[in-house]
Amino acid sequence: MARKDLVGRLLLSVAIISVGAAPLTADLNETHIYNDAWPPHARFHTAVLLLVSVGLTLVGLWLLWRKTSELRTPFFLAALIPVLCWGSFFPALLIPGTAVEDVPGDLPRVSGLPLNLFVGLVFVVLSVIGWWLAVSSSDRLSRPHPRYPWRRQ
Repeated sequence: MARKDLVGRLLLSVAIISVGAAPLTADLNETHIYNDAWPPHARFHTAVLLLVSVGLTLVGLWLLWRKTSELRTPFFLAALIPVLCWGSFFPALLIPGTAVEDVPGDLPRVSGLPLNLFVGLVFVVLSVIGWWLAVSSSDRLSRPHPRYPWRRQ
């Protein structure tokens, strides 16, 4: 495994793990899933999202680290998981009545962004960089398959 490939996979792994770890730390508490002011159906959807996030993390890590001769598609799908999960924070703000925090100004700011949006942006960028490093370093992506020259390895 080339050094760029390993660094890319590690960066992607961090971004993928964040998909499962962040909701478990941010939403599994009294302000979210255990909030008595939330209706049961809202808590149900939060619980579903937590379980989906953990499942996507496991799928993403499997795609990234499994042994296979075809890397382009698994790397793309693995990178897509954190890009979609974290990237969805931004268009969600376009839905009327949504907000990134319960009380405006309650979250710490980084470069003017609420912490959760800043973290989301960091993991999207980290995913893209990790994907690019992993894909661009692997010569197996550009060599023809030894048995089927029309296919790539």
